[in-house]
Amino acid sequence: MVGVIRQDFGTLGLLEQSRGKMSLLQDFFKRNRVVARNWFKHLPQARNLAFKEYEEVVIQYLQNLERPVILDVGGGSECYFSHYRPAGSRLICLDISPEQLGRNQDADELVLADATQGIPLPDACVDLVMSRAVMEHLSSPLAFLHHCHRVLKPGGYGIHVFPCKFAPFAMINGLLPTALARKVLFFFQKDFQDKGGFPAYYHQCYYTGMKRLLHESGFRILEMRHYHFQSVYFDFFLPFFLLSAIYEIVTLPIKNLAAFLLIVVQRI
Repeated sequence: MVGVIRQDFGTLGLLEQSRGKMSLLQDFFKRNRVVARNWFKHLPQARNLAFKEYEEVVIQYLQNLERPVILDVGGGSECYFSHYRPAGSRLICLDISPEQLGRNQDADELVLADATQGIPLPDACVDLVMSRAVMEHLSSPLAFLHHCHRVLKPGGYGIHVFPCKFAPFAMINGLLPTALARKVLFFFQKDFQDKGGFPAYYHQCYYTGMKRLLHESGFRILEMRHYHFQSVYFDFFLPFFLLSAIYEIVTLPIKNLAAFLLIVVQRI
């Protein structure tokens, strides 16, 4: 019995040592992150951020629509733009997760569906369809775009932002099994636990690939903005952050090596 107790105390001691080392490591990451996030605002590629501009573009289009029907694909538990929608509008949130939809208090209508298999809405009934960090998770972006085209009214708009296939963080994500990728992401970036870690395919999620899909889907391309800043994924270790920032500067002119794309399209 005494031997068992001693063994238990020894195990507890090892666990405490392990927790202490992990705490020191997380503190080290935090200190690196503070310095990196003070630096990144001075980088030329960080002056325009994909998700910030996505929000600005969505708000701009919402304000120019009268009593629109809005479809938020992948909106999940909340629709970020619900408080910007015009009076008389109707907001529909579509998501594949019943748990996420069950927490949504923003939408007028909730739709549980896989958007690559079909959008269960009538033809030509939507004025604006939007998605934020959804395209990379789709098994068939082309099918999704065809379904969006069908439900949009003639002249209706689509606004989508998503990470790209050839960004360093996306390539690392693609090389790792999903479960391991989640563990790695959440270990180094605890802030991403509610925002990332879902299976990602990145099918055609690069400039020329997406441009081709949009044409095949029958859309008129109004804007395709490419963004290269993604060093926030590496801000836990300053040498990695700096190498990533240099890579971004070198690849700025190469659209297919962008980290994120923002697209604005119109149904003809």
